[in-house]
Amino acid sequence: MRREQPKVRACVREVIEISTAEGIPHWLALARMFESWLVTEEGDPVAGARQAMETIVALSEAGNQAGGTYFVGILAQALRSSGELDQTVAVLDEALEVVERTSERNYEAEIHRLRGEARLARGGSSNETLAETDFERALEVAGAQEALSWELRAAVSLGKLRVARGEGEDALALVRGVHVRFTEGFETADLVDAEGLIQALGGEIVRSIAPSEPASASPTAAPRVGPTPVSDASRRLFRREGEYWTISFDGTTCRLRDIRGLQFLALLLARPGEEVHSLEIARAGAEEPRAVGSKVAADAVRAGAKEGLSDAGEVLDAEAREAYRTRLNDLHSELEEAREFNDTGRTERAEAEVEFLTRELSQAVGLGGRSRRAASAAERARVNVTRGIKAAIARVHENHPSLGEHLTEAVRTGNFCCYEPAGPDLPWEL
Repeated sequence: MRREQPKVRACVREVIEISTAEGIPHWLALARMFESWLVTEEGDPVAGARQAMETIVALSEAGNQAGGTYFVGILAQALRSSGELDQTVAVLDEALEVVERTSERNYEAEIHRLRGEARLARGGSSNETLAETDFERALEVAGAQEALSWELRAAVSLGKLRVARGEGEDALALVRGVHVRFTEGFETADLVDAEGLIQALGGEIVRSIAPSEPASASPTAAPRVGPTPVSDASRRLFRREGEYWTISFDGTTCRLRDIRGLQFLALLLARPGEEVHSLEIARAGAEEPRAVGSKVAADAVRAGAKEGLSDAGEVLDAEAREAYRTRLNDLHSELEEAREFNDTGRTERAEAEVEFLTRELSQAVGLGGRSRRAASAAERARVNVTRGIKAAIARVHENHPSLGEHLTEAVRTGNFCCYEPAGPDLPWEL
């Protein structure tokens, strides 16, 4: 995993010697598997793929299924390096089927990433889209598992794709958001790669250092100045790092992909007990609107009180309606392709976006095809903020039930929103 060839070679040689001398075929096969990785890395991926395949077959025939998806990953890397891209995708598809069948998920994120790299190497816009989906899924899985090393690899892969698209700022924010959470291992190949990408994009390398163990207290020790630190169980963390939020509550931590409702919640958590107008919340989360929509309506939300209760124009202007219809046409093509590749995740996302856009268009056009007028800025803000906060709380509840229940009880929405916990007012780290 650390990609340290000399150390792997020394370990493989020793395991082969011992398992051969002692007659332990299982360990000999495992050593041969890692040896196949060395063969690939040393420039002979065809031989590496052949050895990996033979070893996987031997292990399977011996009844050894544990670690199978990891071994398929080694095979896939060899196949990709030898140019067998279709076969690479095929074996990784099979590995993901094994993941679902056996729930062996320790290597799931890396399988998605490797499949994305193979698809990207195929070339073409459709493969690029599929690769992006794989990288995003790898990030999501690794984040949920708190598998930071897999998450970094996925972030670097996705970051490089975004750089190729001219989205350097997004790539930098993504990779730095993962890199900054490391406190050790900066000499390893993955972190060296990540820091190289950060520097190439003009970013500054910031390394977090793990806190040392506190010295034992002595009778003459000076009293601690400042607030008493809370225990891990009572720590409350709600912090955005790149495209993900790290959230800790009641001794449990989860990672969630950013949605605007989480930004709204963070503002309320920073001001407990204070009523905050929905216009102010909407402005705080409206730095980069996520959907194509009415420029008039978006400007009205940002302008806030200046617009008051006046009409905010058309719900969707002509340009936005045309953009929605164009996107719908593109989505129908994407759906066909996703179904053809049996990519259920991409299919579900495309269907959800089709449903959203169809609903938005139906709300924007009234009888006779006339455009509906938007409500006042304040009303739009109230509706959008309320919807966003409730969606965010629902997402939190799926991944962190106790926090979801806490927020359901403590957060009030409407024209004015408020976070007002009933229990102890412990501070949130934001």
